[in-house]
Amino acid sequence: MFLIGESKVKYNNIKAFTHPIDIKHSVSIYNAPGKYYKELNPDIEAGWIVNVKQRECNYFQIDILDLKIHNVWIHVGDIGVVVQNYDSVALPVFSRPDTNSVIINYVYNSCIGLIYDISDNFLLLQIITEKECYFGWVERRFLCYNPYTTCG
Repeated sequence: MFLIGESKVKYNNIKAFTHPIDIKHSVSIYNAPGKYYKELNPDIEAGWIVNVKQRECNYFQIDILDLKIHNVWIHVGDIGVVVQNYDSVALPVFSRPDTNSVIINYVYNSCIGLIYDISDNFLLLQIITEKECYFGWVERRFLCYNPYTTCG
């Protein structure tokens, strides 16, 4: 079981992208958590790269530099990263943000992860592959924030 707390947490240098699963539909962004602002359409080929600033309740505060949009909020799970498996080794997915915690699964191929929480060196992701969907913590070093290129 994974719990997402209600506290306000600040992040540094966390990047992700919008529209990680479906580039055909817009996502909602907010002026403040729960205060609707507008719909955000995807870019031509994928989502927009965002800087994640903090999480409050079930929202992340983000900046979208390409659109000159600052300090807006988006639902957790509406931004994502690519879990990059460059060397085809089994990447561990942990039950907690700690390499000493229980490994609940492995990622064998690159896939999308929807972001639900962030820790110092880990992100809590909903990992979506062709065969399964599950939650777990993945080390940041295995993640790529750019939907257009590989981060290598």
